[in-house]
Amino acid sequence: MNKILLWLLVFLFFNSCGPKLPRYTDTAFKQYLIDTNKMDKDAAINDSYYDKYYLKYLYDTEKKHILGNPYLKANQVYTYLKSNGNSYIFSVFADDGQLYTGTYFVDNEYLSAPENGIIKIKQHLKLSSLGDFEVTDSIIEISRNIKTAFREWDENDTGYVKNDTIHLTASYIAKRYGYEKKWWAKKHKTHFIHAYQPKLKAGKIKDPQFGYDVFIVTGEFNAYTRN
Repeated sequence: MNKILLWLLVFLFFNSCGPKLPRYTDTAFKQYLIDTNKMDKDAAINDSYYDKYYLKYLYDTEKKHILGNPYLKANQVYTYLKSNGNSYIFSVFADDGQLYTGTYFVDNEYLSAPENGIIKIKQHLKLSSLGDFEVTDSIIEISRNIKTAFREWDENDTGYVKNDTIHLTASYIAKRYGYEKKWWAKKHKTHFIHAYQPKLKAGKIKDPQFGYDVFIVTGEFNAYTRN
């Protein structure tokens, strides 16, 4: 998602106040247009194709990359037990490149108390976008934009996926719109464990009140204790 945003900003800049980008050697984009029946294989690619379809091509390419990753369970639910031992963070790493999360307490209106090692969802949970992520093989990076009343910054997490579990092992202050660490920033060691929960089901909808994308989670999951 960050890479798509960067490309869009560059694209708008060059189209509004500079020469046209030398883009016609993008054979992967042309093949995408042919495969999706947007142009004939013998036609010549031009600016209009980029204006109409290139952003969609970037989204579709990212989606294919995420769904094809053999380690990450895209659009499925992971849980992380917080340090208080009484609340869980629910996360969905979606095929649109965004991380959706929500935090809920056990034994309240949303979650039951554990019974025989199982916690049931009483009423659906709503997860909202926290930031973007990238996954390459088993390596995952997360970018979170944080705002307070006094400042705004980007904080990133890095880690790996193994045996249906995400291990986030470091965090650092990053440059805007990317995953590169700021030169002065210190990388902090962490170990946040997000476990895949196959009995939880997630579906994306438009929030009826605000209109942005959210994930709705239902089902039950295995309770666990912190090591």
